[in-house]
Amino acid sequence: MPLRIPPRTAWPQQRSMFLAHMITGFDGQAWPQQYAVRRLAWHVVDHAWEIEDKPK
Repeated sequence: MPLRIPPRTAWPQQRSMFLAHMITGFDGQAWPQQYAVRRLAWHVVDHAWEIEDKPK
């Protein structure tokens, strides 16, 4: 099952939920662990680019 973090969850709790899922939650998932990490990293960079390109 994919990880779903409820909105407005505190950052430290989000981090611990995500790390626990990264360690144990990929068995039987559609994406292999390395692909999921790469895709997440790309997603974060994409958001950074959007913020950078936003008119000031």
